[in-house]
Amino acid sequence: MIRIISGRYGPKLLGPGTVLNLDPSKEEILVNKKIAEYVDELGEADTDDGKEAPFKTFEELKRMRTKKELIEYAQSIGLHTLEEEDKKEVLIDAIANYTEEHLTGGGNGV
Repeated sequence: MIRIISGRYGPKLLGPGTVLNLDPSKEEILVNKKIAEYVDELGEADTDDGKEAPFKTFEELKRMRTKKELIEYAQSIGLHTLEEEDKKEVLIDAIANYTEEHLTGGGNGV
């Protein structure tokens, strides 16, 4: 089973949060393209290594076009302190720092 995490999929353009049970090869393609993530029967992220779904890279953050998009992504990963008044570069740096803290275990669980 997979859950859509980015974009739209299928003839009905199913969006993020939709859980699908597809042919394993189709599921693998969507996961590899980072459109979906594997989930268990309860719809919770199914990770073999105990790690959470990967964060966006610094380059992916720089490609995000609007401050609103950056703030929405930040909120989706648990970072709720950003303001739209901040410069785009400040938002990107804050998200990258937050990501680094949580990938290395240095975060305080906020």
